[in-house]
Amino acid sequence: MKKLLYLLLLCLPMIGFGQVTQKTNVNINNQKGYGELFTDQKKAEGMTYLGDGEYSLLKIGGSGFVSTKKLTKKATKTIADFAERTNSSFEITTVIESKMTIGVLPKVDVRFRLLDKNGNLILNSEESANKKNQAKKELINLKELLDMGIITKEEYDKKANELKKIFLE
Repeated sequence: MKKLLYLLLLCLPMIGFGQVTQKTNVNINNQKGYGELFTDQKKAEGMTYLGDGEYSLLKIGGSGFVSTKKLTKKATKTIADFAERTNSSFEITTVIESKMTIGVLPKVDVRFRLLDKNGNLILNSEESANKKNQAKKELINLKELLDMGIITKEEYDKKANELKKIFLE
């Protein structure tokens, strides 16, 4: 009987103070691997109109082994092809380079403007219409100022010539 009591005393801590385990189901199917993260980054690649005649071309490398210089060359080639298709020239204003870091592919953001044959900035049709309307309003205001004697004929002619160029484009 003593042996049974000793056995019970030895097992009691194991029974009474045993660890409680809780099962947790973790679904790892929704977690993205590196390949999927890179695919999402590549989706952002492309050309965007920023307004005021400025465009942005984002080029993203397929791996960390692509240099930003090479990406800039590819972007410049793409811009040149785009300008050729639109019968215009281009002017690069800014190049933003981002080298590869952990989980982020190398990329370049090349900002540029399209210019017509005369070197004037090409705006989209909505911006061009707004600019023309603004020039028209300014011409009307200038004429009123001239009629009231606030400005001279020379001042009117100087400013009117600038506005007419915008209005008649």
